[in-house]
Amino acid sequence: MTSVTSSRRRLGSNRNRAAFVLLAVSAAALASCLATPPSSRPAPGSEPASPAAAIPLGIAVFELDASDNPISTAETAAGLLAELGRAGFKVTALPVSAASVAGRKDAQVLAALAAFQSQVERVVFGTARISESVLEGSTLILQVTGTVKVLELSTGRILLTVNRSKRAQGGNVSAALAAAFKMLGEDLGKEIASQLR
Repeated sequence: MTSVTSSRRRLGSNRNRAAFVLLAVSAAALASCLATPPSSRPAPGSEPASPAAAIPLGIAVFELDASDNPISTAETAAGLLAELGRAGFKVTALPVSAASVAGRKDAQVLAALAAFQSQVERVVFGTARISESVLEGSTLILQVTGTVKVLELSTGRILLTVNRSKRAQGGNVSAALAAAFKMLGEDLGKEIASQLR
């Protein structure tokens, strides 16, 4: 009888020790979590930036009318800059002319952009143009289409090609055009951020 009682006491004591150890481990884990600086914790729903985001990237994208003539707006480039910036890319607009890009072969574009190799390693270049316009009552509906490529300046390789179209409407040409090109740039930027490595 004494042996059984002693065994029960030892069993109870072991259980108490196990519970104490478990409680201590849980408390230590909680303390470690609370000690982690908020800045080092990932934001809820956030995703790590693409490895390509750390590589300096230039933008040389221009807008054309329905006859492929350059126009003075720059909403597509603005949309690209904004979207790629949100994705964590080191991106900047390059001071080049539309004539250096529009209608040029890739090798010609590379020659024109080579001067920026000390500033950026890759360049998004291309054009966006008005592909369709429809007037419905007093509302103008425009479709714009863009093709951009990502060029690696050191090798001359085309790393990525993206094609997109976007529709927008407005009470006048300026409003519809600005909205369509801006949304197009954002779509192009999202695709580049997602696909570029």
